[in-house]
Amino acid sequence: MEDYYMDEHKETSCPKLTGRIVFPGEPGYNEARLDANFFTSKKRFPDLIVYCQNTRDVQNAIKWARFHDVPIRVRSGGHNHESFSTATGVIVIDVSEMKQLHVDKSKGVATVQPGVTGQELYSKPFRTGPYPRRWDLR
Repeated sequence: MEDYYMDEHKETSCPKLTGRIVFPGEPGYNEARLDANFFTSKKRFPDLIVYCQNTRDVQNAIKWARFHDVPIRVRSGGHNHESFSTATGVIVIDVSEMKQLHVDKSKGVATVQPGVTGQELYSKPFRTGPYPRRWDLR
C-alpha cells in the first residue's frame, strides 16, 4: 500500500486558515493559549490557535500545519490536566466552538460535534425525549 504522506503527494500551495484565528500578541491570546490546568500550561506558547467552526476549518488547519511542518495539538473541552493540548511552537486546533447537537427522536440517533461538553451531551437528549439508541459523533 502506498504511503499517502509521501513527498510526491504533498500539496504545492498552502491552504488558507479558516475559523477564528488567534495569533500571539492579539487580544485574547494569553487566555486562549492556557488550558484549564494553568500550572502546566503557563509556560507554553503556541504559534497560533485556530478555533474551528466546522469540519472544513479543521481540515484547513491540518493541511496548513503539514505544509509548514508545524506540530499539531488538538483541544476540545480544554480540561487536559497534563496540558498535552498545548505547547510552544505548535498550532492548537481548538474544536470547542463546534457545538452542534441534533437528536432525531424518530430514529433514536444523536449527531454530536466534538465541542459539545459531557453536560450538554447528556442533558439535551433527556430534555427532548427518549435517550438515543445510537450516537453519531462528527
